[in-house]
Amino acid sequence: MVRECDTCAQPYEAKRSTSRYCSDLCRKRSQRGTGESSGTYAALSAELDAAGVLGTGKASIVLALAEAMDSPSASASGKAALARELAAAMDRALADVKVADDPLDELSRLRDRKRGSA
Repeated sequence: MVRECDTCAQPYEAKRSTSRYCSDLCRKRSQRGTGESSGTYAALSAELDAAGVLGTGKASIVLALAEAMDSPSASASGKAALARELAAAMDRALADVKVADDPLDELSRLRDRKRGSA
């Protein structure tokens, strides 16, 4: 059965009817009272999901770093270091994702090919 996580609102495959969280991370976040996932975590989770790499190991590293960034106990200098590492981890996670061509680019190529043969 597919359910929505009580913490991050992402859909997940529930193993039991009483399941409330998609992962141990969300369960712990709920226990600690941090409630809804914060901005960085939620945004990167959505971006990784849209790219189709959310369940990979590289994505897990990105989300762990995002959670640390969202932590209120992180210092400013700590967040700066995390931001650099997070950017590099995100690049690695999305490195193999093929970006779909823009339909306008395809039309331009077809037009140029047609003009060249005329």
